[in-house]
Amino acid sequence: MIPFTDDELKPVVSNLIDKIRPKLALDGGDIQFLDVLNSKVYVQLLGACVGCASSGDTLKYGVERDLRLNIHPELEVINVPFGMENQLDKLWKKVNLNMKIFEKKLFQEAERFFNNENYDIALLNYSKILEKNPNSRKAKILVILTEMVMNKESGGDALYDYYLILLSENIADAEDVIQNILDSMDNKKLDFSDITNSPLKKHLMYADGITYSDFKDVAIKEKGFKKAFEDIVFTTKVIITNKRELVDFLNNLIEFEFYSAALNYLEGALKSFPNDTSLQFLANKLNISSESWEN
Repeated sequence: MIPFTDDELKPVVSNLIDKIRPKLALDGGDIQFLDVLNSKVYVQLLGACVGCASSGDTLKYGVERDLRLNIHPELEVINVPFGMENQLDKLWKKVNLNMKIFEKKLFQEAERFFNNENYDIALLNYSKILEKNPNSRKAKILVILTEMVMNKESGGDALYDYYLILLSENIADAEDVIQNILDSMDNKKLDFSDITNSPLKKHLMYADGITYSDFKDVAIKEKGFKKAFEDIVFTTKVIITNKRELVDFLNNLIEFEFYSAALNYLEGALKSFPNDTSLQFLANKLNISSESWEN
């Protein structure tokens, strides 16, 4: 889920697209930012980009890639045909329908490849779905189960078949059922009062810091971000290993009003990347949130 509102995204997206325009102008093309609705970015390709055979690649591997790298990895860009500038809701319904058709086809093909034991191709299809729709729990579950079968982990085949049965019977919480089974298999239901059985506690015993991925995998799942961070804030440093983790971590700190900690991490990041758009956006968000809290 994208943790920003449409109104928060609009100025940042518009500013970044303005920086992309000179690249397109080199080949006679241009792009106009129209709006952000439901976290979808609507633009209109202009000039030489109109009707160009490479316009789809320009949109996906140029514009969308830059937005995902600099703002949020789940952003999607939609090119608006001429004449539909004032019908974005209608256009989204059409795009959403096409996406559902696309997903259905890939799910069917992936199941066929899986049944033929072409697990790598099945996994590729599920990954394509997640690329277009990162929030698809169905695709995420099937990626996990397919990888289990590929790695010859016990129960993988049975769980895959069981999940498909749940889906065929329209069980509303099918993903939750499978996730609970996976959690129990991985022994993720941990007792934090028992230091000998907690990976997080063991990690803290032997290091001054904990990676954000470890922190999320264990602490947040058990206690929620606020309580988990309160437990370690004065004793342990959270180690960030990539930009996506940094953005996610900062957003959580701001959301749960750990403004001082957020400022410390953000100041360090801005020293290394002073012109980074997403970090500047978070700095502005932090400033607005902390002022509101103080008032």
